[in-house]
Amino acid sequence: MPLLTESQPKITHYEGDQAYQIEVSYDLGGMNYFTGNINPRGYSLSVRPVAITEREGGYRVVSYKGFSGVRYFLKGVTRKSKKAEREAIEMANDDLIRELMDKCDVNE
Repeated sequence: MPLLTESQPKITHYEGDQAYQIEVSYDLGGMNYFTGNINPRGYSLSVRPVAITEREGGYRVVSYKGFSGVRYFLKGVTRKSKKAEREAIEMANDDLIRELMDKCDVNE
């Protein structure tokens, strides 16, 4: 079974002791004033290492280090749709996810 599915486009996945937040998301695109680049409109796959801490009271704290994750553009679209989202999730296969997990900065 693939890591991401249409019913679960965002998951937390564990590889040994390391947890990763994996998500397919839609971006309207446009100017990115932080990088100075223009982002395309469409669907992207994001993978970032996270630290999950269990707290008293039954809640969890999820934290991550800035700039430690990787984003991969999957599919350009002119507008958001369920069909395009489904196709993007299918493009985010396990091999691509594992390749992006290897590129993440997991050093403390």
